[in-house]
Amino acid sequence: MRVEKRVASVNTTKLAPPSKHAGLLVERFQLCEDVAQKADRRLVVVLAPAGYGKTSALAQVRRRFSDRGLETGWLSIDEEDNDLGRFLLHFVEAIRFGGGLVGQATLALLRSGVSLPAAVLKATLLNELAALEKDVHLFVDDFHLISDRSVIAIVNAVLLAPLDRFHLLVAARDAHGLPLAQLRVRDELLEVGVRELKFSEIEIGEFFARQNGAAISSDLVGLLLQRTEGWVAGLQFAAIALRDSSDSHQFLARFSGQHRNVGDFLAEEVLRRQPEDTQEFLLATCILKRFDTALCNAVTDRSDGRDRLDKLETGNLFIFSLDNERQWYRYHHLFSEFLQRRLHERRPDLFVEYHRRACRWLATNGFAVDAIEHAFVASDERLAADLLDATSQQLFASGQIATIRAYAARLPASIAEKCPQLQLDLAWDCELRWQFAEARQALGNARATLERWTAEADPARTQRLDFLMSKLAHREMMLSLLSDDVAATHEGCRRWLATTAAPDPFMRASTETALMLCHRETYNVEGAGAAAEMAHEVFVKSGAIYGTAFHNSIAGSTLYMAGDLKRAEEVYHRARTWATRLHGERSALVAMPSMLLAELHYERNRIPEARQLLGENFSMSRELGFVDNLIAGFITCARVAFLDQDHGLARSILDDATHFADRYDFERLRAHILCERVRQLLAQGETREAARLVSDAKYPAGFDRLVPAGGSSSKHELFAIAHARVCCETGKEMMALTLIKSWFSFAKNRRCMRSVVRLAVLLSKLAVRTGNRAAAQRYLIEALDAGATAGFVRSFLDEGNVVIELLEQLQAACPSTSTPAQQAARKILAAASGQALAPADEAAARAARPMPSPVTSEALSHREIEILQLACSSMLNSEIGASLGLAESTVKWYWQRIFSKLGVHRRSQAIQHARRMGLTTH
Repeated sequence: MRVEKRVASVNTTKLAPPSKHAGLLVERFQLCEDVAQKADRRLVVVLAPAGYGKTSALAQVRRRFSDRGLETGWLSIDEEDNDLGRFLLHFVEAIRFGGGLVGQATLALLRSGVSLPAAVLKATLLNELAALEKDVHLFVDDFHLISDRSVIAIVNAVLLAPLDRFHLLVAARDAHGLPLAQLRVRDELLEVGVRELKFSEIEIGEFFARQNGAAISSDLVGLLLQRTEGWVAGLQFAAIALRDSSDSHQFLARFSGQHRNVGDFLAEEVLRRQPEDTQEFLLATCILKRFDTALCNAVTDRSDGRDRLDKLETGNLFIFSLDNERQWYRYHHLFSEFLQRRLHERRPDLFVEYHRRACRWLATNGFAVDAIEHAFVASDERLAADLLDATSQQLFASGQIATIRAYAARLPASIAEKCPQLQLDLAWDCELRWQFAEARQALGNARATLERWTAEADPARTQRLDFLMSKLAHREMMLSLLSDDVAATHEGCRRWLATTAAPDPFMRASTETALMLCHRETYNVEGAGAAAEMAHEVFVKSGAIYGTAFHNSIAGSTLYMAGDLKRAEEVYHRARTWATRLHGERSALVAMPSMLLAELHYERNRIPEARQLLGENFSMSRELGFVDNLIAGFITCARVAFLDQDHGLARSILDDATHFADRYDFERLRAHILCERVRQLLAQGETREAARLVSDAKYPAGFDRLVPAGGSSSKHELFAIAHARVCCETGKEMMALTLIKSWFSFAKNRRCMRSVVRLAVLLSKLAVRTGNRAAAQRYLIEALDAGATAGFVRSFLDEGNVVIELLEQLQAACPSTSTPAQQAARKILAAASGQALAPADEAAARAARPMPSPVTSEALSHREIEILQLACSSMLNSEIGASLGLAESTVKWYWQRIFSKLGVHRRSQAIQHARRMGLTTH
């Protein structure tokens, strides 16, 4: 077994159990058999204080399982595993190292170069473990060293999930948050404790015979059992001391075996019995978590490390081999802790010097994380910072962001801020978690350092400086994208593509993707399909497959804007496929394109499909992604609720969306919320509330550009639509018509068909309000020609009865012919009534279509009923308008709608009809 020396790789010494010379081990036959008989338990937990032989017992059980043909893995925990990314990396590799064919998706996530929510990693891991085809037993040693809540939570999730083929066997000094009570109730737990681990008299006799090469008397065995109470570490201490003791009974009489005396016993009976040069070697190397000959030589400043290690191993002096080649070792934890305490107390100067030497060797040989820890212990914060800065990128790429954060937090701010790579990685992590203020601070720190380097013009830094400046520009651009500053993103993309010399394919592909979003938002969708495919291929070929879900989500929405709904749906499905491969079906990454697909399904009137996607993914869609999936999720949820007549739920969803928009200052989300609120309020007749929203001081930035111009974006269109709707309801119909006409021409010239359709439909509605039904039909035909064939449906139906009546009139016109617009109108009307039309000639379709039934009182809007009630009180139209905050012309328009719905022609007939239906008591 070879030890990898790259920062981001797996430390393979953790994937095999520490071992001693086989001839020195006492076989724990009964203990192994008891565990083997219950190998189907979800958890076997070996709990005991230090020194009770937990590791050795666990290793023997593993060997017994392996001999029976079971697939087993091993993982030795250390303090650095308090990083979810590092823990999972070794957790999965331990399973794979033991033969378990699982974990590829989890490893891909960890190496994707982005920080991921714990929920995403957990879901992916559980999905993969659920797919195991054979039973796998993973042995985890020293679990008590884990204190990170996210790591403990994911282990608990594994233990409590219905994973019939995955089993954990854990050794620890305490239960440490493991769900023992739940597993005990389920009969899925086997507990091994001090009672089972204690050596019996027979085992003590065998142990001493193996350790010292000769049997001991039965009375001495009894005395050992009495003094040690079967405590394995105590027995080993005694065995070492007894080798040179002239009076075994006298020695044992002095040895209490109590844990609190272990340090004294080691000092008095073990360490002092070693030759002086051995003592010096032990004290110098005790600071190392694991070591080989070269590292020992570097720390001791000698060249006899191999001989020293051989002697320690031969003497069984608390040393364990960590690999099959017997190159790497570690000391027993108790022994190491005692030696470090002794060194620090009596030779603090050497304590620091040994750590410095270890740091230098580890850094030179690629063990940067271990080197950083030694630098901190030696109080060399500058060195620790330099090492962390050089290592940060690789740590981030392997998912060990918690390690980066922990080390950065230990550095003085004045030092950490001058580490540009570290600051860029911290910024990237903050960006992905929507911590925009922190990201800006980190980017500012990086820029200040890099600009100082530029001024210093150090040739040795030129290559690194160029790369870091390119990465800085990319991270600044991505911050603009994720915080939804479209203008800044556009400028950042242009600048990066024009000036960068970095060949990094991920940065290039993600910049092209960001640029696609900017073009879409500023009404430039030409060539979107080809650009989408090119960037997708770059992501895949470069191995940056995590970016494919983001890229295809943006590409799909760009195709949607261009009116290619069929291709947009295909690209959304591709995004979901890649996301599912990476994270599993129920994950935040899958939820991102799922919301966009739900939005598309809603537009195409596939309400059940949209409802299913929302139900499965909406709650997770707010954990990851960018503003597009937030918009799609919130707005589509609100529209479906409104369609279901659950106005309270729709309002609550929009309130929740407003919280997100305000929390992160997402102006585009805010514009979508306002536009949808106004539509729903006006549909319920709440004109005053809609007008109040449009005039709210929260939105001034949205109304500074109501008329489209060169710098206009989609949010300006949405603000214009909201403004026009309110104008139409407050006697300013011509103003609304003029405004929407300008946007319609703007979008049409740029072939942004999604906007063309909704604007043309709104124009037809506004034209009716101004009395120009011929113009209304023309605009409606334009909308149908632009969008109906592509699949736009709800853009027509959500505008209400006025548009439906126009569609019916268009369908009924010219019965001898059937124009494309009429065919499109027929399809949309069929969708409105829930029909699924098969191809047929127009006459047959009209004959088969039932005549519209008279509209009942339930079809009257809240506003129309209010007008009828006030009219029953003998109010004039002007008085009704003043009471409801409407223009008189608007009240007259409402009367035309009331006449049409009730099938009457005069106001008096409508009032009589309302009284007969019980709509008014007057």
